[in-house]
Amino acid sequence: STPNAYFITICSKKRKNLFWSDVGAIIDRPKNIPLTQYGKTVDFYIKAIPSHYPAISVDQFVVMPNHIHLIIHVSDNSSKHKNNQSTDIKGNTNESMRIIAKRCGRLSYIVSEYKRYITKYAIKHNITFAWQDRFHDRIIRNQEEYISKINYIENNIFNWKDDDLY
Repeated sequence: STPNAYFITICSKKRKNLFWSDVGAIIDRPKNIPLTQYGKTVDFYIKAIPSHYPAISVDQFVVMPNHIHLIIHVSDNSSKHKNNQSTDIKGNTNESMRIIAKRCGRLSYIVSEYKRYITKYAIKHNITFAWQDRFHDRIIRNQEEYISKINYIENNIFNWKDDDLY
C-alpha cells in the first residue's frame, strides 16, 4: 500500500514551453532531457523539496516542456491514531477525514511555496513566466495505481507528442 501518496501535475500558464531547450527533440533516455536553465531550476527545486519539508518525499518526477509531474508522499505520524471513529448521522467529525484534510492542506502549501520559488527566480532573471493558478492532484489509492503513475512519469517524455499538454 502507498498511504499518503499523491500524483501532482503543475502546468505553466497557457502551457508555455519554457523548460526544454529543444521541444521537438527525440529523447532516447530520460537523462538526456534538454532542459533550459529555467528547466534546470525547476528540476533543482523539486529535488530540494524534502530538505525544506522533512515530512515530504518526492518519489518520482519529470520536467516536461510546459508542466511537471511528481509523486509526493506526505508522512503524518498522527495517522497511527487510536480512535478509529466514523462520522455518525449527527455530524461528528471523522478523525481519518480530518487527518487527510491536514495532509492535503500541507500538500497545497508545499506546491504553492514551490511555485512561488520558481516565480521569484523568473522575476530575478527577467523571464516572462507564470504558473496556471491551480494544480492537479490525485490521491494514489493502492500499489497498482502507484506503479501505474511511476510508469506514466517514466514514459511521459517518450510520449510527449501524444500528451494532452503538448
